[in-house]
Amino acid sequence: GRGAGRGGRGPAGGRRAPPRGLYRRVYRGDGTALPDFSALEPVESRVAAPVGRPEGPAGEREARVFDGFLQVPEDGLYSFELSSDDGARLWLHEALVVDHDGLHSTSEKRGSAALARGLHPIRVAWFNKTGGATLGLSVARDGGEWMPVPAGWLVR
Repeated sequence: GRGAGRGGRGPAGGRRAPPRGLYRRVYRGDGTALPDFSALEPVESRVAAPVGRPEGPAGEREARVFDGFLQVPEDGLYSFELSSDDGARLWLHEALVVDHDGLHSTSEKRGSAALARGLHPIRVAWFNKTGGATLGLSVARDGGEWMPVPAGWLVR
């Protein structure tokens, strides 16, 4: 019958899609740059999507790390924009793609990576000392329009 060549389990050939969302860990601290997370214990761990600032009131003296995979739909040159208040960094395959660390008001920094279709390890780290709390991650492919990274691209 139809689909027998793929195990008859539907269009994905029987493979399950990775679960949506990234692992998010929240830390407390009072620094002027991103901390050494390996030396800290998180106060909260859960799955979250999309990458973003704290829900509700701004989290002062707080840092967050988002880990998982970025699932891109096509080969291409992907540009990423981190908008943050205070510092943030983006890694793909453990390579630093955007470095926007330090104390600053809401601003953006960009970086690019050539990515093949499929899954790529991603990590976003962010901290807020006091005041405003902003974190956003946008993407553009091959010089196209900027958009927030779709929630379906963030998986674990």
